Amino acid sequence: MTSPLDVDDERIRAGLLAYWNFDDYYEFCKNDIHWLGVEDLSGNGHHGALLGDAELSCREAELISLQNFSLTYPIDGQIVYTTCPMLMWESATAAEIHSPHSIHYEIFVDKNAGFENPTILMTRGKTTTVQVCDLAPDRFYYWKVKATNSAGASQWCAQVHSFVISDDATAVGHGQAPPASSILLQNYPNPCNSTTVIRFQLVEEGDVTIAIYNLSGQVVNSLLSEYKSGGAHVVVWDATDETGDKLGSGLYLCRLKFRDHRGNVQTSDRKMIVLD
Repeated sequence: MTSPLDVDDERIRAGLLAYWNFDDYYEFCKNDIHWLGVEDLSGNGHHGALLGDAELSCREAELISLQNFSLTYPIDGQIVYTTCPMLMWESATAAEIHSPHSIHYEIFVDKNAGFENPTILMTRGKTTTVQVCDLAPDRFYYWKVKATNSAGASQWCAQVHSFVISDDATAVGHGQAPPASSILLQNYPNPCNSTTVIRFQLVEEGDVTIAIYNLSGQVVNSLLSEYKSGGAHVVVWDATDETGDKLGSGLYLCRLKFRDHRGNVQTSDRKMIVLD
């Protein structure tokens, strides 16, 4: 079946009907001729008709302009505590949206920052949230969003965000539960041969040290010793020792030590593999 957009001008002038096979309400516009898809009064499906038909009353098809927009949740680098998190972003238009087909969003989620094999979800109209499920615990994920209007113009979100699924995540909830203690997440990539990103989450502000140990228990690199605020943080390590020399291939231990203002100490360890 064809849509009114596929009907040429001669047929439009003749006022011919174009039958549709869509299930929902659609509005389209071509050459300032406006069409509305409505359910046939006989209940036999949908049809299109020229506006001005006494049986029809509708507004013009929307063609909205797009603007820059940002991702809002999870924030970049955030740890989430469910394998089915909600993803949220700003609207890509300041215009009021009437038809769900005036704008749609494609949400790309991938384990790789290059989005080589992404999961792609879609929402329409005013909807700027989506839930993605079956993600793996203890993994990094990257996500971005593209908005497209009814004319086919598109706008990407202002930035790509990443988030981490906690190693004790479940499929329950939307991922916003806070951690019970300060934790060190698995570095990514792991194994690494150049640089790797180490992320950690603090339940409150306090003193933080992060160090890399070899299998003999010796500190090979002290990466961080600072007072940090609560929340998500990132440290980048280039697989070198304290002097800047590359470490040999092998298994290393990354240890986070956190001391709060009451003097309580928490530690969290992760195994890391270096390939030279």
